[in-house]
Amino acid sequence: MKSYVHHRMIFLVVVFSAVVTPAQQSTPYRLSLQEAIAKGLQANLAVLVADTRVEEAEGTRMRRLSSALLPHVRGQSYASFQNRNLRAFGISFPGVPEVAGPFSNYDFRVYADQNVLDVQSYRNWKASERAVEAGKMDYQDARDLIIRSIASLYLNTQAAAARVEQTKADLALLKAGAWQPDIDIARAEVNEAQRQVERVQADLDRTLITAPITGEILQLKVRVGEYAQAGQLPQPLILMGATNQLNVRADVDEQDAWRVKKGAAAIASVRGDSTHRYALRFVRFEPYVIPKKNLTGDSTERVDTRVLQVVFALQKDSPVFAGQQMDVFIDAGAR
Repeated sequence: MKSYVHHRMIFLVVVFSAVVTPAQQSTPYRLSLQEAIAKGLQANLAVLVADTRVEEAEGTRMRRLSSALLPHVRGQSYASFQNRNLRAFGISFPGVPEVAGPFSNYDFRVYADQNVLDVQSYRNWKASERAVEAGKMDYQDARDLIIRSIASLYLNTQAAAARVEQTKADLALLKAGAWQPDIDIARAEVNEAQRQVERVQADLDRTLITAPITGEILQLKVRVGEYAQAGQLPQPLILMGATNQLNVRADVDEQDAWRVKKGAAAIASVRGDSTHRYALRFVRFEPYVIPKKNLTGDSTERVDTRVLQVVFALQKDSPVFAGQQMDVFIDAGAR
């Protein structure tokens, strides 16, 4: 029966402990930075040891100062109560008692001494002062180190807590889904960014000079770093042309213009090389007759006349350069 009761009691104690333990859990206590530093300084062993060393050094300094350098003063006193037998001293008078007293006797004395010169004690005292100063500096260093460590841990903890809260907020926002005003704001920001990209692209396009045709640069009168004038110039800065098909512009005097027919065949040779001739294909007439400007240098050539310009197409891959002068022979047919 006793064994049964004993086991029953143990079981009840175990169950009670299991129930009470969760209630004993301490709740977290929020500390400010000043409170955390104060508690850290109170409980840190390095700070306490440094403070104790300062007190020990201060005690050593005072002990050396008082033991060898300060004056030593001491006092002594005593009191006594006495009876004197006058007859023993040979004093006897009629009517006078033989014993005098009791009477009291007091004695007070003061003693002082001072070392006049003790170099070793003075040096020991100065060394004690330096030890006190060094101990105070060590204490301040330990205190500053603990303050910095606690402040760093405190700020890191605050930053971690802020990141946790931010993560919780982001998670809650993610679970809640996108908010329509946020979507509209994001879409507006995307459109604004697109407009900015287009504006920057337009600014870049204004800094580029694009050719109206696909061709070849025939003449360049401006270089990198030079100032390019704007507006209409007597001579263009860049001369460009389509060189895949060269045309020949032939000047026909107005008195012979009637002899040239549309689609007339023609041949041409480079000025100074009459051995190589190239077939030409009629393209068109320039309908406006202009004053003559290009001269051949012939002594019988008239200069006060006008010319009809006929455009012919030169064979491709002909070894002729743009701007080169040629002698053109046009088949006018029979008169």
